Amino acid sequence: MIVPVAQDGTFREAANLVLEFLSEHVPMGFWSVNRVANDQQTHLYLNGDEFEIAQGDSHAWYDTFCVHMVAGEAPRVAPDVAQVATYADIANKMHMEIGAYVGAPIVDADGSLFGTICGVNSNTRPELAHHEPMMSLLSAMLSMVLAADRLRCTLESNAAVVLTQATTDPLTGVLNRRGWDDLLQSLDDEYPSYADPTVVVIADLDNLKQVNDGPGGHAAGDELLRRAAQEIHSNLRDGDVVARIGGDEFGIVLQDCQIALAPKLVERLSDALGRAGIAMSLGWAPVTFDGLSGRAACLADQDMYRVKRTRRALAEAG
Repeated sequence: MIVPVAQDGTFREAANLVLEFLSEHVPMGFWSVNRVANDQQTHLYLNGDEFEIAQGDSHAWYDTFCVHMVAGEAPRVAPDVAQVATYADIANKMHMEIGAYVGAPIVDADGSLFGTICGVNSNTRPELAHHEPMMSLLSAMLSMVLAADRLRCTLESNAAVVLTQATTDPLTGVLNRRGWDDLLQSLDDEYPSYADPTVVVIADLDNLKQVNDGPGGHAAGDELLRRAAQEIHSNLRDGDVVARIGGDEFGIVLQDCQIALAPKLVERLSDALGRAGIAMSLGWAPVTFDGLSGRAACLADQDMYRVKRTRRALAEAG
């Protein structure tokens, strides 16, 4: 039995090769390499069609077999799910005929849990008991490939910084619209591989026109734009990115941002802008498999206008 090795070193290729290998040597109803984030288990790569699960489908993490496997509360290999009370209870709650389960964790480059590789079958599989060492080997291999792939992405990202002059807004010093579009395209290229939790924020100045029409003219408006960009940038975390995507509109990508954290980060940024005397309306939305970053930006824009209308109404009410 030859263990598969990814030729180009990418996690995507390694995951698919491992699933092909397992489906050939250890056939199950389905095999999955998945991502755990935002309290969801999202299936990135699949092999097998016994169960109605598609790429990109998500399930509540705390309702899965894998959460108990990772925590060490239940075995990695269960040839007969009915013999493991924890797994049997979950199967009953899911109203699914699951006879056998096998899983192993995949660790990210920083040592945190990335996700799992797991398989389920409708019938019991007594021979699975012999495959736990192989599962440990495969999960360790995927973890190593993931770490190498993360490093490659970091090096490519650093190299891209050298080319930022063409994608930098000369007035504010942040990315321009071209840089924003490139950023979203890069995000869309990588998201299906890792499903890293990511949030798009759209921020719009509330009074640029009034400033441009005031005594200071467009010079005052330009200074407001520079201050806004600087204030946004100084209040972002390492890895987050801001771009000026329109006359008075900024786009922000919050990397490694769980959905539960997004409102706090957006509120903190809004408060910082307010303290600096910069009136801006901010909206946000998470990136998902449904439309990726383009849809997230659209939803964030809609949310921003909702916030702007609310702020305007409150101002008019006194």
